[in-house]
Amino acid sequence: MRKYVKHFDLYDVDDKTLSAIKNLLQDTWKTVGRGRDGRNLNHNGINVTKVERVENVNLFIKYNTNRRHMLKSQRPFRKLEDIPSSSGQILTMTKIDHLMLSDIDINRNECYLFHGTKNTFHENIMSKGLDPRLSSGGAMFGTGVYTAESPSKADHYTGRLLRTVSTLQSWTLRST
Repeated sequence: MRKYVKHFDLYDVDDKTLSAIKNLLQDTWKTVGRGRDGRNLNHNGINVTKVERVENVNLFIKYNTNRRHMLKSQRPFRKLEDIPSSSGQILTMTKIDHLMLSDIDINRNECYLFHGTKNTFHENIMSKGLDPRLSSGGAMFGTGVYTAESPSKADHYTGRLLRTVSTLQSWTLRST
């Protein structure tokens, strides 16, 4: 396996953020075991033991640059729940603590979503970000980076063999 240069730091979050993220994860958890990726899963909850913030200056600059371009756009953004065939407001945004809203622009459909992947990919993601070119070609809707409104859906993609261990990692992402 190729080694990547580490371009990130991990920080424990403060108690208020920890509580807000724990609540978000628990309040958006749905029953697992539905769909082809959730077969044979039967756990019915989540126990959050630690939350860390990933800081990667290079990725944040890139994200902020793209975000600024979107913010400069005079084009109005439709609310996601107003798009035909939408299932309504994004679940995470109905359950989120006001503390976490200060960093996002809901008028540009920026929100928090979950992403699940195998532990072997975590360091690469923290160093280089999510790259749709590196995703599985056999995904249901084609190649891409998939996110979910529920951590239980993201958990489907952490690897079946890993579910036998006591510690799994998942991502809560700020996305647009």
